[in-house]
Amino acid sequence: MPIVKYIAVHTTPVYTLEYIVNGDKTDEMKYVTGINCPTNAEEAYDFFQRNFEKYSGERFYKRVVDDESKDRIRIHHYVQSFSPEENITPEEANRIGVEWAKKIFGNDYQVIVSTHVDRKHIHNHFAVSPYSIDGKTWYANYKSLKKCRAISDEIAKAHGLNIIEKPKHKNTMKYNEWLARQNGTSWKAKAAEKIDELILRSDVLSIDDLAEKLREENYNVRLGKYMTIRLESMERGVRTYRLGDGYGIEELKYRIQHKECEISKAAISRLSGNQKIYALYMRQMQIQVFHQKSRNVTYADLTKSANLLTYLTENNITSADELKDNVDASNLNYLNSKDICKFLDEQLSEEQNPDKRKELERQLSEESLKMSQLKMERDKVAELYKTYLRHTSENAYERILREVTEEHNYIQQESEQEHLSENENLAHNEHRDRIQNNGGKEI
Repeated sequence: MPIVKYIAVHTTPVYTLEYIVNGDKTDEMKYVTGINCPTNAEEAYDFFQRNFEKYSGERFYKRVVDDESKDRIRIHHYVQSFSPEENITPEEANRIGVEWAKKIFGNDYQVIVSTHVDRKHIHNHFAVSPYSIDGKTWYANYKSLKKCRAISDEIAKAHGLNIIEKPKHKNTMKYNEWLARQNGTSWKAKAAEKIDELILRSDVLSIDDLAEKLREENYNVRLGKYMTIRLESMERGVRTYRLGDGYGIEELKYRIQHKECEISKAAISRLSGNQKIYALYMRQMQIQVFHQKSRNVTYADLTKSANLLTYLTENNITSADELKDNVDASNLNYLNSKDICKFLDEQLSEEQNPDKRKELERQLSEESLKMSQLKMERDKVAELYKTYLRHTSENAYERILREVTEEHNYIQQESEQEHLSENENLAHNEHRDRIQNNGGKEI
């Protein structure tokens, strides 16, 4: 079940090449293959540089992106990851990577295929020149990425590996189960609720912990490629992915590892203002994903909303304006750092003194790293802001906002009424005391 991802490299291609062929990750470069170029990072850099500068008219090495919307890509970086459950060998993974590269790019592009074995899941990295040997441009876009993934699946099947046959929204719920859920009699729905409850416990830190806690709740649990559960009174069980989106074994592992991203009713009660409203909205999303199998909300949507709520609470943000202020501030910090990098780069190009050049290179290296971090932060906050605007414009959010506002107004009215009653009682008691002190006569 290989997964293919894409990364565009606009600057510092030397670091990309060094990372891809890193001997610590490739068992001393045992699993690195070059197509139309050597596998050594320094020599491969020369090949990529000559080809790029020949057809682009620009220099290959750049420390700073001058204009992100127009800057040329120096290296196309693809990653092909294999599931740990496939038990694929590094040799076979590299062969699959080379086969994939040749089918995608033909025999005319400079490509390095490097198989990393330093993680639990083996994965291939590909460094691809943006121009073929005869000057043809490779366009990395959604269409070409779909082609890359489709061919990766074809090769995987030919090698006997599993692939994702259909999207994860495949409906696995039968009509009888749907009807039972509507009537509140479904044991699967109750099992899903129990899993939700157990995942948030502090002593559930792994899928094995979850299985053990389910057994304590009188569920029979079997772990393997899937998690299968059943009640003690039942003859046959069900794989947990049939409980809904978010209950497959890989998703359960993710939810356990990122339980801080899920929201409980107790946690919601500790929030206030817009944070509480958004938490209630996210809770509705969770119900849709985990119980109602809604096609309108995906697990990815839920993850985005959880990241957003975490950011709102950690930064004490209670309104869209405050979030927008954070976006503007992070963008300004990035642009300031970018200007500093450009200034240092210009100074370096003009400086002749070796000692001063060395100091400028050090400053530029430090500032470039800082700029990259600030850009990542800016992009993260901007994406969260887009998610916030999209969610808060939906009918579900507006409905929750009305309900919370009505509840707040009701509680406030009750409080005011109670306070008024207390004042009336106090005034009545004071009047009664004055009468008693005056011998029972009205004053």
